[in-house]
Amino acid sequence: MEMTLLLLWFGIFAVYFDLVSGLPGTRVNHHGLLMKDLMKNYANNGGKIRPVYDPNTVTNVTWRLLFHNLIDMDTRNQKFTIVGWLKETWIDEFLMWNATEYGGITKIQMPVSNVWVPDITMYSR
Repeated sequence: MEMTLLLLWFGIFAVYFDLVSGLPGTRVNHHGLLMKDLMKNYANNGGKIRPVYDPNTVTNVTWRLLFHNLIDMDTRNQKFTIVGWLKETWIDEFLMWNATEYGGITKIQMPVSNVWVPDITMYSR
């Protein structure tokens, strides 16, 4: 039992070392390194501060509302209910990298809770 656990831990250590060591002749976990480096910029602000290096830089946010279905229309009260998606687009300076430094990775997915998201409220006049 003790020998099995020791071999298992050694096997896990060897795989981890092989993936992240970066030594010549070993594989490198480019995805993990990229995630770690990108999140360094967010480490101190928790995604609450606009992601620009110069505070005078304007962050343009564009959004599109994509309608899918009209659920209800109340003409008397001038209200309607729809199903749709809100697509927001902006440039996040903290999430830019040189793909050649990370094994050619050009796209990455991460939880929205890890990054800054514009605070947009829809209203009617």
